[in-house]
Amino acid sequence: MILVIHIVVAILSLVSAGILYFYPAKPKLYTTYVLVAAMLLTGFYLTLNKPAHLVQSCITGLAYLAIVSYAIVSARKKLTREI
Repeated sequence: MILVIHIVVAILSLVSAGILYFYPAKPKLYTTYVLVAAMLLTGFYLTLNKPAHLVQSCITGLAYLAIVSYAIVSARKKLTREI
């Protein structure tokens, strides 16, 4: 069950980061933060319970974080320019 939650949260956070990138706003930024934190927490939980897939999990997690971080940083820059 936690795997399903993890996958759904990861997809929602990617969608949220994409929307945030194109239409930056503070509430969307906070939503993306919460979704990324939830994805990381469930990812840590899954990795601790299934350490056999550690390398594969870490590579996928780092790719995910790179994409979402780029969207968040870009959106923050856009928001600071608007002020």
